[in-house]
Amino acid sequence: MKMIYKPLISAVFLATLLVGCGGSKLPKPTPLETFTSTANTEKVWSTNANGGNEELLFKLTPVSENDLIYAAGIDGKVSAINTTTGKKAWEQDYEDFSFSSNLAVTTDALYLGTDKAQIVKLDKINGNLIWEKPVPSTVIAAPKATANEVFAKTINGEITALNTQTGAPIWNYQQTLPSLILRDTSDPVINGQALLTGFSNGVLMAFEKTSGNILWSKQISLPEGKTDVERMADVAATPKIVNDTVYAATYQGKMIAFNLQTQETLWTADASTYNDFTCSDDAIFLGDTEGNVIAIERVTGTILWKQTALRYRYLSAPTYIGNNLVAIGDKEGYLHILNTKDGHFVARVSVNSSGIVTTPLYINGLTIVQTNNGRLYAYKITQNKK
Repeated sequence: MKMIYKPLISAVFLATLLVGCGGSKLPKPTPLETFTSTANTEKVWSTNANGGNEELLFKLTPVSENDLIYAAGIDGKVSAINTTTGKKAWEQDYEDFSFSSNLAVTTDALYLGTDKAQIVKLDKINGNLIWEKPVPSTVIAAPKATANEVFAKTINGEITALNTQTGAPIWNYQQTLPSLILRDTSDPVINGQALLTGFSNGVLMAFEKTSGNILWSKQISLPEGKTDVERMADVAATPKIVNDTVYAATYQGKMIAFNLQTQETLWTADASTYNDFTCSDDAIFLGDTEGNVIAIERVTGTILWKQTALRYRYLSAPTYIGNNLVAIGDKEGYLHILNTKDGHFVARVSVNSSGIVTTPLYINGLTIVQTNNGRLYAYKITQNKK
């Protein structure tokens, strides 16, 4: 088993580190200004999902399928929760596992990664353990799985494909990484026969998923600067594919749109992020490393607006929740609802003081957030009628 000695930092800690360089005083979170709410926020249910992540080691965001939400914690707890009622369908407590990645959901199974370099397969019906298999190092990205393969991205820059039935390794690829990397990272994406994966050196690669052969490689952002911190250019946001366009973003770099077939760049925009982004039909929404919420026009890359009132509040990734609204959480536990047309606030909820660093979910008309103490909350958000 390979051991990892490469320095890695959580995105929240890195944000404070960067603004504190040179001995300057760390900026405090921007105080929240009052506004007239134009939307109703009704709490539908809440429940304890797992032991939480108050030390912010890993962002374990719940995932949903059909009428269930699956949530895992670094303490080894995994649960399936009914989306409508918040009642648990099942719960398992694996004390020997410290989960470090988001879940992957397939037709019959759940896959998770651990900080002890394992991929774990669980039965989706009851959460029972099917198998656990070693991989090169800590798994920090959500595994991706098909009927035949499950793909694990580990923090040392390797992609490993395993057989879903036996857990036996199929192929492996290792990318040379810089000396300093983020703990947050993008998840692999499956598109047809291709597996797209971003790395901490600013490169996005496509592999033939059954063989591991490289289909193409594209430099999304070039590391710049004199110090290791200045040269960090991780592809920390999970790429999005819409029709034949790939959207990708890096830390201390660019957001880029390019053609999936030719890899020709369509546009670039200045947008540094360590979180995922979300899309509507017309725009991309992201929170940058300073805490600004930015809207980018999808076709041209034009910056449509920038909301600066949440600077230094260490935001979650945003989620588009329909009806021209986007939801985003912050480290103090507030859920902010913004209008997608111009970025103004329409509602705000004080959810839980433990904070929100995981991405909100939007399922069947409910906005669902997981707080850092492992509790799930479901809200119905409706705009006031004029």
